[in-house]
Amino acid sequence: MAVETTDNEAEIATAMASVTVPTLVELVDNNSTSTTAHDGLKSAAEARIRLTAQEARLFQVIVETAEAFARGQISLPKDPDEKGDCDDNNKNVRSAASQEMNHHGNASSTHGPVTTTDAVAEIDSQPHPPPHQRCRRKRPTLRVAGGWVRDKLLGLTTHDVDMAVDSLTGVQFAQLVHEYAAATNQHDEITQGHRIGIIACNPEQSKHLETAALQVCGLDVDLANLRAQETYHEDSRIPTVRLGTPLEDAERRDFTINALFYNLHTQSVEDWTQRSMNDLFHGKLVTPLEPIQTFFDDPLRVLRAIRFAVRFQFALDPKVESACRRSEIHQALRRKVSRERVGKELEGMLSGTCARPVEALLTIARLQLSNSVFTLPLLGVDNVTATEGHILGEVYNDNTATTTKDNNESEHSTTSVPQKPGWTEAQKLLRLLPAVVESHDKAVLAWKEKEQEQDQTQNIEGNSIPSLVVSSTVDRRLLPVAVFLLPFRTLRYQEKNKTDRSYPVAQYIFQYSIKFKQSDTKVMSLLQDQVDHMVSLLRSAAAATVTTNGPEIQSNADSSQVVHISRLEAGLLLRACKETWVSCLLLATVLLVREESGQSTSDDDDGGSVTDWMAMSNAVWTQIVALGLDECWKMKPLLDGKALIAALKIPKGPQVGQFLEEEMRWMLQYPSGTKQECEAHLKAFRDKSQ
Repeated sequence: MAVETTDNEAEIATAMASVTVPTLVELVDNNSTSTTAHDGLKSAAEARIRLTAQEARLFQVIVETAEAFARGQISLPKDPDEKGDCDDNNKNVRSAASQEMNHHGNASSTHGPVTTTDAVAEIDSQPHPPPHQRCRRKRPTLRVAGGWVRDKLLGLTTHDVDMAVDSLTGVQFAQLVHEYAAATNQHDEITQGHRIGIIACNPEQSKHLETAALQVCGLDVDLANLRAQETYHEDSRIPTVRLGTPLEDAERRDFTINALFYNLHTQSVEDWTQRSMNDLFHGKLVTPLEPIQTFFDDPLRVLRAIRFAVRFQFALDPKVESACRRSEIHQALRRKVSRERVGKELEGMLSGTCARPVEALLTIARLQLSNSVFTLPLLGVDNVTATEGHILGEVYNDNTATTTKDNNESEHSTTSVPQKPGWTEAQKLLRLLPAVVESHDKAVLAWKEKEQEQDQTQNIEGNSIPSLVVSSTVDRRLLPVAVFLLPFRTLRYQEKNKTDRSYPVAQYIFQYSIKFKQSDTKVMSLLQDQVDHMVSLLRSAAAATVTTNGPEIQSNADSSQVVHISRLEAGLLLRACKETWVSCLLLATVLLVREESGQSTSDDDDGGSVTDWMAMSNAVWTQIVALGLDECWKMKPLLDGKALIAALKIPKGPQVGQFLEEEMRWMLQYPSGTKQECEAHLKAFRDKSQ
């Protein structure tokens, strides 16, 4: 990408002056900020920025670097505009300064971020060439932009420091920071041996600016120039970008709450849109320009809108919400934005500070973005050769999905008819999840309290029976997504050269649509494959309990009500689910609660008993724990393969695996059984099989 610069003051001047918000800058302890939105923003007319000592030192270094460059004391490496005298001057100053400034690395970090400190003064004190040989330049202005300013104003902890420079590129200023560290002999403190990373621009994927990534004073910093509108020439798809003004940059950002700047030189917050502070204070998500233009500039912003709205509990502006629903924006999201970026944005909705996964997924569905985020397999894409199954009883195959191409030959899909009721059902299932999780949490808490009481009683009586320990817990990050994908769990796809087996569509979504890590893909595939087996276990428990104890299970998981489950059936299921079994149990509970709620409101409801599936689920969890089945997948066989071959006198081969499987089944049924008893059972099993 070409970058043009201009010295025309008329172009540099903005058509609209910024609103400089009165700013109180405080130095605080590193851990003193809160995690509650709106805690730090008391007024739209006054800003409070609380800097840690590390941030104050970082800003001090940045300002000193800009001042040193303006004075001609440091220069860009291999700068074509610099003459030999400037290069020689830079070398002389660096050499002299390095000899005298070893002590500066111990300078106090409690100075304000814009004070011209002893570092620059010491450089000035060194011998310089006559003024006519000095290279004096316009001082770059550095501003912290985006999320850092927003979170600081809200009183939230933030670690991402994105800076914008007005008269240089981000890479150039990053090089100057390294030059300044060398000139003042502060490499150990400032750069700490880290190199500059360069994140290249990629306009086709809506990445418009080259960005320098570096570490300064122990903090990660991203540096880029102020951005203006790109210009495309007829004979090229590569845009030309000139260095922008603060107003232009603010207008090119996604939302007004992210368009605020913190000017390091004036120590003030700048509101160039003249509404950003007001929107932040009143909790509104608004785009600086028309939403359609903003979203076409980078379609990923529709997902960022959801993440910010849910995280901060902000309201989407009606125009923003309307634009988020438009099909052409959805197509642009699928066509222009890499799936890695989509997955990263989704991850921000599932985890992190103030994450609300259920609300985020419901918002994705409400804005009709489900199929643009969780894209299903398409014939011929990602080596897919077939997709078969049903969605809510309606047959789904490759003929029900379409593939279209735009002028850039990028493929994208449109939502097929069977998918629409699937996403509608996904919302209904997802709305049930919070109550199911809350009920489970209460049951677990009650069980722990009971265990503690028993431990205290045993200690008083002098008993030393160890209490049960449960290590498997709910995956609160992935469970909402698993619920959301339940209507599609019977869909399976095949890949080229792997036609002998099929895979759950959830695996495709995680591997290709959102590019989550492999461990997440395995968890999701397990949950979707095993949830119907867990439903069967719950149904069996309910049937057995109705037969022996009556139809009701108390919601408080009363210990007097014990469900009857097959130890073998439960153990085999847990060995298949492994650490995900609790999440799978809640997933199955959501399905049954949804099924029960649909039946209870149907026209042919006979008014019969309704199973309290949440209470049943809690009782099953308690029984599984009481039976000591948690982590049964880690159980080691009493006789390993070698011992089996010797004891049963069988040859090596697949037959050994069959006996090992039978051994595990026996051990699940008889947890106190001995090695000799197990061997006797296996011999009887061998004789019966022959």
